[in-house]
Amino acid sequence: MKVKPERLEDLIAIVALYRPGPMKYIPAYISGKEGIPYETPGGDRCKPILDETYGIMVYQEQVMAVAQEVAGYSLGSADLLRRAMGKKIASEMEKQKHTFIYGDATSVPPIPGAIARGMTEEAAIQLFKDIEPFADYGFNKSHAAAYAWISYITAWLKFHYPAEFLSAQISYYDKAEKRAVVKDELDRLGVRMLPPDVNKSFAQFQPEFDGESFKGVAVRFGLAAVKGVTDENGAIRDLVAERDKNGEFKDLPDFMERIGHRSKSDQISGLVACGGFDSLWPVRSQAEEILMWLMKDRGLKERKKAASGDMFQAAGVDASVAIPARLQTISEWGNRADREFAAVGFYFGRHPLDRYLKRMIKGGVRRRGSFIQWMKSNGMGRLNGRRLAVMVDDVKRAKSRNGTDYISATLSEKSDTYRANCFAGATVLASVMKTLDGAKTSRVPVVIEASITWDGESSSQVINAAWTASDFLEGVRGDLTIIVDTSQIPPDAAILMNAGEGDNLTQIGLKNIISRIEKALSPHSHESGSLIHIDAFGAEEGQGGRYPCRVGMRCQTLRRERYAQCRA
Repeated sequence: MKVKPERLEDLIAIVALYRPGPMKYIPAYISGKEGIPYETPGGDRCKPILDETYGIMVYQEQVMAVAQEVAGYSLGSADLLRRAMGKKIASEMEKQKHTFIYGDATSVPPIPGAIARGMTEEAAIQLFKDIEPFADYGFNKSHAAAYAWISYITAWLKFHYPAEFLSAQISYYDKAEKRAVVKDELDRLGVRMLPPDVNKSFAQFQPEFDGESFKGVAVRFGLAAVKGVTDENGAIRDLVAERDKNGEFKDLPDFMERIGHRSKSDQISGLVACGGFDSLWPVRSQAEEILMWLMKDRGLKERKKAASGDMFQAAGVDASVAIPARLQTISEWGNRADREFAAVGFYFGRHPLDRYLKRMIKGGVRRRGSFIQWMKSNGMGRLNGRRLAVMVDDVKRAKSRNGTDYISATLSEKSDTYRANCFAGATVLASVMKTLDGAKTSRVPVVIEASITWDGESSSQVINAAWTASDFLEGVRGDLTIIVDTSQIPPDAAILMNAGEGDNLTQIGLKNIISRIEKALSPHSHESGSLIHIDAFGAEEGQGGRYPCRVGMRCQTLRRERYAQCRA
């Protein structure tokens, strides 16, 4: 962080400045903090007021203080100036400008004005000009101080107790996409997110000792965050109470016998899908069928039979539930990870996009959040032709009010879910629909090219094209390294390369190779493509090293025959 805060006042200033309007003053604040001389509006009389922010008017309280010091405003009159600036009413601001410079004898108490208090008219006009832009970004210092204090406390907690802090934060969120953002932060910090477990989880997310996590503490997923599972009727509280009283559940029949009467089939399915019963039965497809069987008549009879046999267990008689063999041989789900995602809103294991990310980035793919942040920082409202890597959660054809066909899709990144539409012509519409619908069914990532619009509060995405990840990456290659053994340059090469006596054949040879490569590939160059490097080594001392060949290839257009043109 360039500001490098050292005191609470720095945090307060950052909170007030880090907004669309005043953000442009952050470099000046940093310069002043680093000791670079700065000019103070209003001169020495305003220095005591503005020195804490290095000559920049950041807070509403500073403007009020300047008006009191320079123009003789009372505290009440200065507050009226603050309100006028906040409302941005031109006529009121013009009135305040006149009062600030020349005073107002009708005010109670009278306002003498800057000129009457010793400032030249020119200097007074300039100072008010310096104050006027404040109307676009002024912030109340007391509010900024409250936010800064909370920021400091939460940053301290997150640094020293990351699992405990993030457990509380993720429990507060009720939307899966927000929880997914916290999950990404846990991954970044090296704090494991442990999956739901009927023998370990509580209703909310909880810190749990874990030797594989940063600082030795992980976050255990809360059961109430599983889709379809709720604690409104006390079901989770009953589960935890039963577990605390009589110990962990031994197996699936034991779970159903002790707490099954409080469970519904959709809750059971959700818990199975996200791994809630993995500690009792690791094959999830089998676990779901067994639990459903135990809830039905035949399973109930087996459970009652086992319960009635408890008195014989001490004598060594097996009174366990006899689970049908057919339920124990069911194959595991092929879409296990997708069911997990549907139940909790993210993947506990590797995300389907992870294996493609490095190469996708080379192909110009970025997160939607990155594009939005760039638009915010640069005051842009629209970006065209941007590429996004997504999973397709839902897609359908629809008709607009005027009867035009379009596609509506729900897409998800690792920590973001959003809608996107496609309004292209019939041919493109059919192609996009085929790609998205196929990706939804087979649960494979896709890359879309879209126009992104930001209106200050939300974004909209319009799809122009779509490819499956494998099709998109077919032409995306890594950097190309050409290795040249300079010792293999033949004695008669000087004649072939038109070299003169005493010329360095190695340097001329490499220059010739680079020239031929650039000539062959420059028509296909692109700033986000692959780079070509030439590694030279040989017997002559000082001739080795990497020689840059400044060609960035747009690899979708590069074919094997292009390499043939580069052969020396």
